[in-house]
Amino acid sequence: MQEVKIKCPNCGSMLSVKNPGNTPEATVTCPNCNAGLRVKFKQQPEEETPPRRPMGDGGETVIGQSNVSKARFFLKVAGQTYQLADGVNTIGRQASSSGASIQIATTDHKMSRHHAEIEVLRYPGGITRVKVNNWQNKNRTWVNGVELKDDETLILKNGCRLKMGDTEMFFVAENDD
Repeated sequence: MQEVKIKCPNCGSMLSVKNPGNTPEATVTCPNCNAGLRVKFKQQPEEETPPRRPMGDGGETVIGQSNVSKARFFLKVAGQTYQLADGVNTIGRQASSSGASIQIATTDHKMSRHHAEIEVLRYPGGITRVKVNNWQNKNRTWVNGVELKDDETLILKNGCRLKMGDTEMFFVAENDD
C-alpha cells in the first residue's frame, strides 16, 4: 500500500495519506482546517511501458546499452555535487525538519524542505529515464527556464538547468566505462 506525506497549504499540517486502491489521485480533507486537498500518488515503474528504442530528441536520458548499470546521475549546485539514487529522490532545502532524501545546503527559503521529486527509472535494453515533478509544492520548479505545472512530470536530459526557489542546479549524467 502506497503512502504519501503532504503538507496542508492552509494550516501547514503534515498528513499521511494511504492509497489502498492503487489510484492515481484522491481528495482528502485536512483534519485540522477541513480544507479539501488533492493527493497524487506515484504509479509504480513496472506499470510504465518504456519505448522500444531510444529516440534522439525524445527527451529521455539514455546511457550506453551495455553499461547502463554503471550510469550515475547528479545534481550540481554551487560547487556541491549530490548523487541521485535509483527510484524516487526527494529534493529539498537542508533543515533539521526536512524529510528530503537529498538536502541541498542553501539559505534560500524559497526552496522548500521537500521541494521536488526526481525519479531514476532503469529499463531493460539500456534505457534510463530520469523524471522530475514539483511534488504538490506551492513553491515552483523550473526546467530550462520553463515552469513545471502542478500535474506535469518532465524527463530530464544531461545538462538540464533546474531552479527550485532561487537555487539553480544542473542535472548531470555520467557513465563509468
